[in-house]
Amino acid sequence: MSALIRILLSLAVCAALAAPSARDAALAAPAVAQFKLANGGDLGVQVVGIETTPGVKPLLAPWHVVAGDPRRLAEPGAIVVDRSEYPKLKIDRVGHRAEVSGVRAEVVALTSGIRSFTTSPIVFTDIRTAHSYLPQLGGDAVTYVLVEVADKSQIAAVQARINALPHLAAYTRAEMSNRSRTAMRARSMGFRTISPSKPRSSG
Repeated sequence: MSALIRILLSLAVCAALAAPSARDAALAAPAVAQFKLANGGDLGVQVVGIETTPGVKPLLAPWHVVAGDPRRLAEPGAIVVDRSEYPKLKIDRVGHRAEVSGVRAEVVALTSGIRSFTTSPIVFTDIRTAHSYLPQLGGDAVTYVLVEVADKSQIAAVQARINALPHLAAYTRAEMSNRSRTAMRARSMGFRTISPSKPRSSG
């Protein structure tokens, strides 16, 4: 990650936390990696690296957990996958061991019903483990800054503080969802959406 981007992300976190009712901020880094299958083949997966701290509830975490303990994501190499992806990943139990981009991985929990807009399965992990799976991105790569706002009436104020910074854009959950659906519809119609290359913040 360039020094400029690192500084901008730090400013985004500081600006968010300085805004009225901002409670917490965390980093996230989704990217594509190769999952080693039991038959020796490889499958592209969407790795979602989330910032975790033992004993602290993260702002982003796997939901609809049906087996295992997602709090173990803080452990090195721990991953969470969805059981609906069994036809692709052939994983149906906690404790399954595999490799992602040549690095050890162990399933610590299973979810049900978490599917990607794309055909690539989602793999949740700690952001530090994600960096080990994605060395090409650098050891501190971050795509999103997630911000929690205690007083929902102050979301616009937090958003404005972040948007006032150069090269950053803040979106609410609803806005991000709408952008994702729009991008998916464009791809399904054969169009390609082009977005500015800059870090994003989500409230």
